Amino acid sequence: MKVAAFIPARGGSKGIPNKNIKILNEKPLIGYTLDVAFQGDVDELVVSSDSEEIHEIVDQYADDFHPNAKSKLVHHHRPADISGDKNLIHEAIRHYSESAAFSGDDVLIVMQPTSPLRRVKDLNVAIEIMRNQSINNIVSVCEVKEHPEIMLHRNKEGFEFLLGDPFGRQRQQYQDNYYINGSLYLVRFAHFMATMRLYHNTSKLLLMNKLCSVDIDTMDDFHMAEALLKYFDRDELQIARLIE
Repeated sequence: MKVAAFIPARGGSKGIPNKNIKILNEKPLIGYTLDVAFQGDVDELVVSSDSEEIHEIVDQYADDFHPNAKSKLVHHHRPADISGDKNLIHEAIRHYSESAAFSGDDVLIVMQPTSPLRRVKDLNVAIEIMRNQSINNIVSVCEVKEHPEIMLHRNKEGFEFLLGDPFGRQRQQYQDNYYINGSLYLVRFAHFMATMRLYHNTSKLLLMNKLCSVDIDTMDDFHMAEALLKYFDRDELQIARLIE
């Protein structure tokens, strides 16, 4: 079973210009994902980008910080017609797979560069589960902070609760709810090719700590990640686990 980390890193970004290579605490944002992938139990590390600048930065980063593992690195030069902001990650994976050697049981791990707080130990736990269990895919999640029971939206009369009026229900009575944190998507190659999906409602859920799960979409997210990386030690946090 081959394990391939797939890092999608487009050059364009509307919210934060050049987000994937923006300097975060003295290293490019993508460097944090490269660190985890190079140190994790992966056999191949694929960086998929339409940007030659990103490929050059990744190559130099590997030379500077992971020279002994650089043989794992593969550059996927993504064509422009599947590199727009409306193109999905599965299009890039499918394009790469056309020239790559995969067997059905091999595992693809999508690791978005916008998740700089994931840990090697959480990645390796997920890989070990795929090695030892006959499951098709895993997606990483976190417990919600703001519960859907107290969420609402505007309507013509004022507002309404998403799940009905929670009056009279205590927080302890709420169901467990999770959100996909964007950090890890693991899928067997045969399953991906059959479904063209990274997850669905039968996926196994890998529960990660919230402090390892910042997904950078805005500058507020960026500053949050900056502070956590600089001032908070995540090593002692609980390791990721499957939700049974």
